[in-house]
Amino acid sequence: MLKIHTKDGKTNLLDLKNIEQARDWLDKLKDPEFQKFITGMTLEQKCQSRFRCDNCKSPVLICSECGFVHEQARCGSGAQYSLPRPNGFNRIFCQAEYIKPNKEKKIHGGEKIVCFCDDIQIGVMSHREQKAIRVSLAKPGFRRFSPNNGN
Repeated sequence: MLKIHTKDGKTNLLDLKNIEQARDWLDKLKDPEFQKFITGMTLEQKCQSRFRCDNCKSPVLICSECGFVHEQARCGSGAQYSLPRPNGFNRIFCQAEYIKPNKEKKIHGGEKIVCFCDDIQIGVMSHREQKAIRVSLAKPGFRRFSPNNGN
């Protein structure tokens, strides 16, 4: 689940696996004024702990609070990872994506938020099958092309 925080104090919830919601999100991202309106983004994970199944010994995600598999968990516990809008930059562009798991390619999948700030890129990846995040920081240079609007 993705939370988008805006200057008017609202928090918009977005399920990136939902195609309609993802399409609406991409349409809003094309608007530079909407980009200025974003104050931060938060990835939310609910009920994820890693245990081994007693029968098959494979890793199974079970909530440590309520004991249910994470899709059926009821307790609402979990973690949130926030990326606030950075200060002191002229050009800021935020984006989010859902990455599908692929066992053959060893891709765990999850949700990712990225913020391009002038010539710096910061990203937060929340893995779905692990209680883990990945934070990346890079200096790729100024963006010349945006896949959302062709410039």
